[in-house]
Amino acid sequence: MPNLNGIEVARRVKELGLRSRVLILSMHNHATIATEAIRAGAHGYVTKDAAQEVLVGAVRDVLDGRLYLPPFLTEGNPLDFQVRQLNSKSGAELSNREREVLQMVAEGKSLKEIAADLNIALRTVVFHKRNISQKLGVKSTAALTRYAVEQRLV
Repeated sequence: MPNLNGIEVARRVKELGLRSRVLILSMHNHATIATEAIRAGAHGYVTKDAAQEVLVGAVRDVLDGRLYLPPFLTEGNPLDFQVRQLNSKSGAELSNREREVLQMVAEGKSLKEIAADLNIALRTVVFHKRNISQKLGVKSTAALTRYAVEQRLV
């Protein structure tokens, strides 16, 4: 998706109070990304290399109102996932708009391009970028980009 990723879609569906169920299909099999997706409101997370039966089972679970978690999240004690999920911050202090701006900065877009894409004023983009830098404790665009890559926002 050009301006949003699946996690942002899940977050928006949740914030809008929609009854839609969200199942993330991702190429990433990283626990941090899957955890962030679930925290954002996704009802399941499947990797693109999963077997067809796994994908069908995940769709059924999500449609039936159950949470589908991939095996790499539930290895060991399944309750550990809940503890990790609740304790993880991974950019949670950023607003949705700040996450959008951060993602676009990390994609190499100029502040003017970001303003045009989001249909907001250039000063607003500058304001968001400054807030993101303060919240994350970084000072440069390179550091923001590094953070976005580490958090798999791009």
